[in-house]
Amino acid sequence: MYVTVSQFVNKYQLSLGMYDTGKIQSYIDRYEKRYLIELLGPDLYDQMVADTISGTPQSPNFTFIYNPFHVTISPLSMLISEGIEQMLLGFIYFEYSKDLVNQMTPYGNVKPLAENSTVVAGNSTMIYNRYNEAVRTYRAIQTYIALNRTIDNGEILKIQVLTDGTGWTEDLNDVTVTGGTGTGATFDVQYMPENGIYTLFATVKQGGKNYTVNDVLTLQAFNNDATIRVMGVSGGDYSLFNGIQKQFNYWL
Repeated sequence: MYVTVSQFVNKYQLSLGMYDTGKIQSYIDRYEKRYLIELLGPDLYDQMVADTISGTPQSPNFTFIYNPFHVTISPLSMLISEGIEQMLLGFIYFEYSKDLVNQMTPYGNVKPLAENSTVVAGNSTMIYNRYNEAVRTYRAIQTYIALNRTIDNGEILKIQVLTDGTGWTEDLNDVTVTGGTGTGATFDVQYMPENGIYTLFATVKQGGKNYTVNDVLTLQAFNNDATIRVMGVSGGDYSLFNGIQKQFNYWL
């Protein structure tokens, strides 16, 4: 969903041979969902999945924690996240690489032996470094969510003009609205007159908060009779977070 086999290159380079890709995909299928549920909790995880299009969350609250961020939480403390994608790559890289130490054959469990190189001992590999970096991002995201669980939700993302209204003589910015379940939304409005008839175009300036899909809003300008319908609002309601802080160990 968020990670693909082709991303295991450069820092997270794995062998992508004909017999490897299917095995790596099986690790993605097994561990991506598990780590995300542990990170976000079941309810917030389900909401993010529903908000995702083509592997990328759409709503502002989700895109913030999905992408890399750095924020100051006190004069002596800050949070640094490399983003959910990098976090998942680190965890899946670790889960896959540690299992390569043992291979199942018809004769039982064996340790691979290379002809032209020496297999690196587990404690000398980079897998723990990758794991620990993923842990830092994991903790940064969970801490940010825990500190911002009252963040505003229901920001307007998409609208549809229902009625053009009457009396328009010019374009306007920061037009307020009435109606709906939320507050604080404003819009930039353009009108295009043609043969005595005009068409209204409105774009979201401030998304406000607590709006719901299908809210009908009335633009407060000129004759106050132009209306729009809310077609999409932001997800990422951090109050749904019910994950338990997972205590990772760091290797020295």
